[in-house]
Amino acid sequence: MSLSPAEIRHAELGRGLFGYKRTAVEGLLDEVVDSFEQVWRERADLADKVEQLKDDILRYRELETLLRTTLVSAERASHELKDQARKEAELIVTEAQTEARTITRDAVASASAWPRTRIGSGHCCVRPCRRSTNRRPRPPDGIYPGPMKDAAAARFRVKVTPGAGRTEIVGRHGEAWRIRVASAPERGRANDATLRLLAETLSLPRRNLSVIAGHTGRDKLVAADGISLAEAESRLRKGSSR
Repeated sequence: MSLSPAEIRHAELGRGLFGYKRTAVEGLLDEVVDSFEQVWRERADLADKVEQLKDDILRYRELETLLRTTLVSAERASHELKDQARKEAELIVTEAQTEARTITRDAVASASAWPRTRIGSGHCCVRPCRRSTNRRPRPPDGIYPGPMKDAAAARFRVKVTPGAGRTEIVGRHGEAWRIRVASAPERGRANDATLRLLAETLSLPRRNLSVIAGHTGRDKLVAADGISLAEAESRLRKGSSR
């Protein structure tokens, strides 16, 4: 049993002939030593707990700093993704508007090239068009019903994805061939990259290929002179990645 400071202060020792009794003094000293050792051990334990708590506080502060940094980075990344998505949406809208204007302009030009019919009293008079009757006027971009078959000139549709990681022919996508090019859709670079890829795949000179519809859109109609449609389809199939 440990002694409190009050008990030590008020301890009474028996007296003998030559002073305090030795046995009582030694017993009191033993109790004081035991109490001091117990208090010292408790102090050491408490000091260890304080150090551990300080380490825990430091670790929690580091975690708090890391969480704040992570939240700030996540918020910044979210804003960047929103800005990028908005820019891509604006680019798509701009391309669609440009293609719509091109289609409208070509449609007006094509309509003006057809023969004009004037209805008179009881009969009609058709003024022949200046173009040859054996050739059909070129329809506007984007309204071709399908590939045009010709033994000396192939016409086929392609669907181009500009700004891709690599330039390749992906494969058939409905009635069109899906193509990816690394070039950006600026100043005809994507069209040029598409024609160079097709020329290499079809083993034709670059001058034999041209875009005849969809210059500013993703859906295009390509003319390949000097090759039949069947042979062009076969070479495109062999050159595609799937």
